[in-house]
Amino acid sequence: MRINLSVERQTALGRICKITEWGTYPGSVDIKTPAYLTYTRVGHIPNITWDVYEKELKKYLKQTQVFQLTLGSFYDSIEAINGIGMKDFCAMPKDSILHLTHHDSLKKIPANFNTTKTMALWAKAGRRSIDPTMYKKLVKACQVHSFVGLNDFDTPSEAKRKRLGKSLFRTAEWNNEMLGIKSLDGHLDGLKMKQENDIDEAPFIPLGGGFSKEYRTLTVNQMLQAPYATAFAVDLWHVSLGNVDGKEKFDLEVVKNLIGDVLMALPPEAPRLVEGAFDPSQIWNLVKLGVDLFDSSYAILLADKGQAFRIGDNYWKTGEFTVMDLKNEEFKEDMDLLYSGCECHTCKTFKRAYIKHLLDTKELLASVLLTIHNMMEFDRMFEVLRNSLAIES
Repeated sequence: MRINLSVERQTALGRICKITEWGTYPGSVDIKTPAYLTYTRVGHIPNITWDVYEKELKKYLKQTQVFQLTLGSFYDSIEAINGIGMKDFCAMPKDSILHLTHHDSLKKIPANFNTTKTMALWAKAGRRSIDPTMYKKLVKACQVHSFVGLNDFDTPSEAKRKRLGKSLFRTAEWNNEMLGIKSLDGHLDGLKMKQENDIDEAPFIPLGGGFSKEYRTLTVNQMLQAPYATAFAVDLWHVSLGNVDGKEKFDLEVVKNLIGDVLMALPPEAPRLVEGAFDPSQIWNLVKLGVDLFDSSYAILLADKGQAFRIGDNYWKTGEFTVMDLKNEEFKEDMDLLYSGCECHTCKTFKRAYIKHLLDTKELLASVLLTIHNMMEFDRMFEVLRNSLAIES
């Protein structure tokens, strides 16, 4: 199965696509991109219950939700999940579309633990090593509709050519093994490979290469040969706002140089996903480069810090946004609503001073209210992007 995507419009500011099938999900799908996957931890949107999601978020969100399951956050419970799947185990909405990825974008991702045969995964109880056979079982146990393939992601800016070559080889071998790729004559020639695959769920194939344009190009050229390569996850972990070892500042010119040609080399109908926490300006720039899908971990990152964000009136032109830190003393007696003009439950009901009081007293309600607002604003941001691309000449 695959992610069925068609390009509706291509502009200088990005592209609008329509997704009508999502892997093994049996129902009809209507997702316009640019779009996002809804970040979860242990199968829940952090800080809120599914009841709060149903009452205060779902009916207001403009985009069909695809829930991103972060394997590291629930790996230690996999024996209990096996046989019933994540949807029932976590009491998720019955119509949920589920996507499995490896890492929790907002948790620590240490370096130097991948090996030739296994990828390191960081669970609550510590490091776990995942090989292709095990990962295939995990995909089945979780009963997801799509997943990101195994990725030797540990390629920071100081990685040497030898390490980058190992990363490319390992990632290709792991995914070939997992997805049943057999060489007909012993060569990695795409015309001489066949697929004997018992995985129906749609794979997003990792495209790494670290900070080397050469290895980014080599990676996409090799991965495109595989019969299963119909959707792609572009690896930008080391320039995200997460907590990965070897993290670098997001430099737009560097990112353009690394992935611009890679995205142009992909088939038009191939979905392009970038996972990790990125702010609205970074997302705006990545959309311009041709990325279709992101995740919503940035909204939770801010909520966990006691912060809220709002995109600018001309966001679609400039990528501008502001962040309000409710822990600051200036809000102690501020009787304004969080954001005037926002239609979320938080902004229609609660004043800034009250949210600051909740933060000062470490009340969990603060994170709940900020998550509701940030998720609503994150959703609105993508609606603004889609609307602007629809009218861009």
